[in-house]
Amino acid sequence: MNGGRDRRVRGLFARLSLLALLGALVIEVLVWQLRTLEGEGIQHDLVVRASDVRSALETRLRDGIYLTRALVFFLDSQQGMPNPQAVERWLASMLAGATDIRNIGIAPDNRIALIYPLAGNEAALGLDYRQTPAQWPAVEQMMQTGAPVLAGPLALVQGGQAFLYRVPVFMEDRYWGLVSTVMNADLILGMLD
Repeated sequence: MNGGRDRRVRGLFARLSLLALLGALVIEVLVWQLRTLEGEGIQHDLVVRASDVRSALETRLRDGIYLTRALVFFLDSQQGMPNPQAVERWLASMLAGATDIRNIGIAPDNRIALIYPLAGNEAALGLDYRQTPAQWPAVEQMMQTGAPVLAGPLALVQGGQAFLYRVPVFMEDRYWGLVSTVMNADLILGMLD
């Protein structure tokens, strides 16, 4: 009689042990699934955030790119820069509200002849790209390919770091010079923090 009782107790213990083992296994599977879902949620949040940052960076850079191209068309319509004051007025109206653009330079024959705004950028006025080893290879490549170039961040002669978007200007199928838009790298990259 005692033996039957022991068998029942052992059988009950075996079933309880099996039940406890199955319960632990179910809990482990649930915890693993929760961690996977949590990881996927974090990954999704990172993808969304990265997409937002990419979009904001593209927008900020695109503003400078469009402004530069518009200036190239303006210079072409004026056959160069016969009236620097008219160009400065045009730039003043176009740059109103542009927060990331530090300045725009116009460099006929690769020498900066006009820079707007001049305040804070005086050191760059008269800069000859041919005499600037850090920048000349990119300018020379731009001249040869005829394609715009985005470079940076680069150290500026007037101080600070910037992205430079350079566009070659051709008049009557001859290279005339270039337009460069200087975009503040600290402001643009600051959003990455």
